[in-house]
Amino acid sequence: MREHNNSSNSEARDILNLAESTTKRILSDMVSKNILSAVGECKMRKYILK
Repeated sequence: MREHNNSSNSEARDILNLAESTTKRILSDMVSKNILSAVGECKMRKYILK
């Protein structure tokens, strides 16, 4: 994520080699901890490093 400054759920899932639900939970947790910003809706959502 540091290389590109943003990632989608599927890109993060491929990098981390985790299930979709696990990746979604990790990304949501990082948004709630103010590490990432979520931009967009549903499948078009991108996560941006703050």
